[in-house]
Amino acid sequence: MKNSNNGSPCFRSRDSKSMYLKIKLSLAFAFLILLQVSANDSLSQKKMVFDLHDVTLKTVLNKIKSQSGYKFFYNVNVVKDQQMLSISAKKENIRQVMVKMANILPIDYYINEQQVVLTPKILAPPVIIEQQQEVTGKVIDKDGTPLPGANVLVKGTSIGAQTDFDGILRLKCPAGRAYWKSPL
Repeated sequence: MKNSNNGSPCFRSRDSKSMYLKIKLSLAFAFLILLQVSANDSLSQKKMVFDLHDVTLKTVLNKIKSQSGYKFFYNVNVVKDQQMLSISAKKENIRQVMVKMANILPIDYYINEQQVVLTPKILAPPVIIEQQQEVTGKVIDKDGTPLPGANVLVKGTSIGAQTDFDGILRLKCPAGRAYWKSPL
């Protein structure tokens, strides 16, 4: 026997109201989670206030710890906590203070929950950029006729170029190289 009430508008209305209520509750729940995540990231960070002059890094870290609750982890053989510095904070969170400190001292940091890990700043060695010179000229034979397709190499290297149809040469060479000039 078939139930003839399954397709009635009365049942569809109840099902759609139920679905609508579920959607509203899901959106409200998602909104609350979003607020909680936002609060944990920005609102829960305590704002620090201090003005320290010519004190050790260890003193600064203790001051930050007392105002923020963050703990510091570092190797005393690598990060020298007896370094002297001056730093101030005016209602700033831990990230803002750590950026200031990293700009003053040769340290890097990362924050892991309520712990700040200090590491020495890795300084990249200076990059020496060797400037190049462009050598241009015309390669000709002893009669003055251009030599198209002639190969020319920089002495002692594998750097070279080939002359064009008119015997013209354009070659980029490292600076400071001795070039051989044809006696012709």
